[in-house]
Order: sequence, then C-alpha cells, then structure tokens
Amino acid sequence: MQAIDQQLERHAALDAELKKLKAYIREVETQKDEMIAAARAKITEDEAKTLILERFRNQCPASGLRWILQWSRRLQKEVRDSEP
Repeated sequence: MQAIDQQLERHAALDAELKKLKAYIREVETQKDEMIAAARAKITEDEAKTLILERFRNQCPASGLRWILQWSRRLQKEVRDSEP
C-alpha cells in the first residue's frame, strides 16, 4: 500500500511539473509571436524579401562547396578502394 502511495505522489509531482512546463512553453511561444509581430512592423515586405534573398545567396555557395567536397571525398575513397 505504501509503494502505491509513493507512486501516486511521484505521479502527482510529475503531473504538476508537466503543467508548469506546458505553461512555460505557451508563454515563450507568445513572446516569440509578439517579437515576430514587432519585427514585421519595422520592416516592409520588399525589405524582407531583399534580406531573405541576400541570406539565401550567402548560404548557397557554402552549402554547394560542402556538397562538392563530400562528393569529392567519396569519389576518392571509391577509387582508392577499387585499386588492386
């Protein structure tokens, strides 16, 4: 009987912690939404498009280079492994 009571107490404590964490997550999401709304109010749609495209252009060469290096390493390994 005592073991069951201890399990119920632990369950109740975990349930209370879960409720606190869910409330915290909702609060953080609300703050995030407010921050996004404030940022949107400060920038026009054209400025946002320009920033997004600029960021995309900056990231493309780096990711493309990574892909080329990975492909090159794989190809070199296959050539080494196929040599007699």
